[in-house]
Amino acid sequence: MQEQQKKFGGMVLMGIALAVLMWVLDAAIDSFILGLVGFGETLLNPTPKAILIRLVLGALFVGFGVYARHIILMRKAVEEELISHRDRLEEMVAERTRELRQANEELEDEIAGRIKTEQSLRLFSEAVKEAADGIQIVDLEGRVMYSNRAVQRMYG
Repeated sequence: MQEQQKKFGGMVLMGIALAVLMWVLDAAIDSFILGLVGFGETLLNPTPKAILIRLVLGALFVGFGVYARHIILMRKAVEEELISHRDRLEEMVAERTRELRQANEELEDEIAGRIKTEQSLRLFSEAVKEAADGIQIVDLEGRVMYSNRAVQRMYG
């Protein structure tokens, strides 16, 4: 905060310095280019109109310095906030990526387990189907749900 106040003061001083420089240049223009009166008299004893114009322009320089510093501070604050949001977004992306990798690994494990189970079921099904002994599956109501080839050969 103290650093910002120093920079703010620097901008005000720069505005004041520009106003003084403008005062000297105006006096030089009035005396050397326009040839109105001497430089010293124009610089140190200006007309009320010249004083008003110089004060207004000086105030504009100071005001511009204050406004410029305000804009710079706002821009820096927005940049810092943007950096903060970007960093947080990167963290969120990394976290979500870890979660997706873990979910993908779990799915791959589940798929591998299902493939193994399916292979075991096919093997068991082939074993039952080709068994020399008759195998028949009946539901609770006595309906035949499955008969292997041996049963079919036995009963026709």
